[in-house]
Amino acid sequence: MRCLSSKIKVLRANYKNIFKNAIRLHSGCRDPGGAGSIREAGGAFRDMGIAKESQYFYKKEKELLKKIKESMKDQKEFHEEQIALHKSAIEKIESKQRSMD
Repeated sequence: MRCLSSKIKVLRANYKNIFKNAIRLHSGCRDPGGAGSIREAGGAFRDMGIAKESQYFYKKEKELLKKIKESMKDQKEFHEEQIALHKSAIEKIESKQRSMD
């Protein structure tokens, strides 16, 4: 009997949490007791928050593009070096072929 009563208590707690979450989700409140996100606020704070957020992502995107350009430049230099090495190897092979004829 003791085991059954503890299981019932656990089930009650689980159902209680499920119903709380369902009510919270249905009401549209994501954070109970919270002030909500900046975008959901109104007025100057909302506009300022949106501007800061946009500025942040613009800066991050600019940094990312800079890194990509640097990476592409490094790759290009590497491949140009490889081309030069391969051309010199081809020239050596061709000179050996000519000397054999």
